Amino acid sequence: MRRAQKLNRRRLIGAGAAALGIGFSARPLVGRADSQPLRLLCWAGYNDPELLSMFTDQTGIPVEAWTIGANDEIFLKLRAGGFGFYDLVTPQNGVVQGLIDVDLVGQLDHTKLSHAADYLPQFQQPDWAVRNGAMYAAPCLWGSAPLAYNAKQLPAPPARSIDRPGEAYRRKVVMLDDGVGHLKVWNRALGAVDPTRVTPDELERSVQTLMTFKAENVIAFVGKIEDLAGHLVSGDAWVSSIASEVVPTLDVAKNEDLQISHPLPGDFTFCDAFSLVKGAPSPDSAHAFIDYLISPEVQAKLMNRLRRGVVNAKAIELLDDTSSGLYPYDDLAPFFAANPLMGFPPFDTSDATVASYPDWVTAWDRVRYAKMAK
Repeated sequence: MRRAQKLNRRRLIGAGAAALGIGFSARPLVGRADSQPLRLLCWAGYNDPELLSMFTDQTGIPVEAWTIGANDEIFLKLRAGGFGFYDLVTPQNGVVQGLIDVDLVGQLDHTKLSHAADYLPQFQQPDWAVRNGAMYAAPCLWGSAPLAYNAKQLPAPPARSIDRPGEAYRRKVVMLDDGVGHLKVWNRALGAVDPTRVTPDELERSVQTLMTFKAENVIAFVGKIEDLAGHLVSGDAWVSSIASEVVPTLDVAKNEDLQISHPLPGDFTFCDAFSLVKGAPSPDSAHAFIDYLISPEVQAKLMNRLRRGVVNAKAIELLDDTSSGLYPYDDLAPFFAANPLMGFPPFDTSDATVASYPDWVTAWDRVRYAKMAK
């Protein structure tokens, strides 16, 4: 399912990390060899050498990290020799229950996570991380799916998602290759009660809308968030179809008036978490690493680089001005009400009345290869 990799918006964390100067490599980052290494299968950005070295210095535990580009790879790599090798994986909130279903991850010991007591209310043992009262995932960071726009060219962003196909945006849109994000936003904008659980007909309606939108409005279809920002900075595009909070903070956007917006009815929030691989070789080290990563100081340090949301309430006061201004930390409830945490479409294909994840992959391919505006 290699094409599904491009469907998944979580690959953007790597682009944001790179643009903000976090050095990382797909090769293992190896610490001291005098103890059993902790092995991570994670998104790029969590393998920041400085953060991992700090953990090794504090605990004496060496860390090896392999990066992924899509949630699919967690399933594939654990099944292809990952058991007994990897200790931790970093699934998105919508994938955790699927990993539990196929017995790929094990229970976490909440008593070994001292900083979990400081989780923001939205991340205190949320339903997606729990099964039968047991904790299977520890939230680490979160973000949403706003649009980005050039305020010099477009003084006011569209008020509603469905306003974007209007004449004002003709040939003025840059589109990101993010299938899950687009389909969730447009399923919701077109009236779906649960944008991740739609009928094939509802999915087709979103696909047709997006294909028309692309043909009439989109002048660039890009795979990297930096390229999206570049089109907005150049002025050939005024607004994005979907984006990330990181856009105004990128180097390419310096001295430019790029802003983000959440058109009605809102978009969605995602959360990255850490899960313990079933039969992990070093479970104690794994718990220690999670507790380290959700501590206030490390949370602030990481989010000041990645420009995402902290999950530890005590980390908020440690954020720099840019990171603290990304989200309304003084009152997050309305933000999450407008942009709720959403999972993935079902991986199970047995119910023909609900469009499955493979259906979404095929649907997005049609949008990806549809014509753009001339």
